[in-house]
Amino acid sequence: METTTHNGITRAVDDAIERVDIDTTPLAYRYPRPYGESPTRYMVTFRGETKRRRVYATPLGNVFVFYVKTRGEQVMVETALEVALHTGKAREE
Repeated sequence: METTTHNGITRAVDDAIERVDIDTTPLAYRYPRPYGESPTRYMVTFRGETKRRRVYATPLGNVFVFYVKTRGEQVMVETALEVALHTGKAREE
């Protein structure tokens, strides 16, 4: 996964995501969570990798921050996810 780090925050580069799988199972039945970190319906595959990773969301003020967990750290993917969804790399499972 190609990333950049600035001020201690690691982000995936804009075109890092090769594929987005959208899980259509209702999340409320799979992951009941209180306010805080929540898994999303998105599973992403990064360029050059075969492993799918769950995208998580955490509220920060009145917006959500999207990230994946990898090797004990969080990698922010909000821009990369938006680019992937806009360029037709998503499919429903």
